[in-house]
Amino acid sequence: MKLDTRIKKSKQLLKKSLLILMKKKSLNKITIKELCELVGLNRSTFYSNYEDINDLLLDVHMEVFHNMSEVMGDSWMTPYETTYEERVASIIKILNYFKENHKIIELFLTNNNNNQFEKHLTDYYMNLYLSKTAPYTERYVFLYHCIGSFSLVHQWLLDKSPCLSEELAELICTMSSSAKTSYK
Repeated sequence: MKLDTRIKKSKQLLKKSLLILMKKKSLNKITIKELCELVGLNRSTFYSNYEDINDLLLDVHMEVFHNMSEVMGDSWMTPYETTYEERVASIIKILNYFKENHKIIELFLTNNNNNQFEKHLTDYYMNLYLSKTAPYTERYVFLYHCIGSFSLVHQWLLDKSPCLSEELAELICTMSSSAKTSYK
């Protein structure tokens, strides 16, 4: 039990260190040595928990995605079986989560080598909602909706949320519904 606590604490310190350094410099300029020095850990501690900095970043992203999923609740777990109104309500929750956590989301969006945040977000939700054997058309439609919706949300955040969360959620759901309808 004590070992689990130490591992959790080490991981939290490394995540915190990464976020501090990401505020100061590009991700590809951050070294494992400076990550560890910032929080007083050995490099061996880093390597016992992570392969490299990208692995640590993935862990940070996954924590954010998990928190987002908790905020959305169970209604979002079956997106294809929900009504339009339920989808709008879920997207409003996501948008409000992004607004409430805008500092970390903006950090991910501005210090985002190779669009890793978007890739991790898409992979997370694809694994959550689609089976590994889903036909390519279902995967492509899902990707289209994820990437398109995320691009709208990204721009909305960059523009300092020029419309209400409710308005953007309606726009996303309307566009998704019309794209799904025209594809069939």
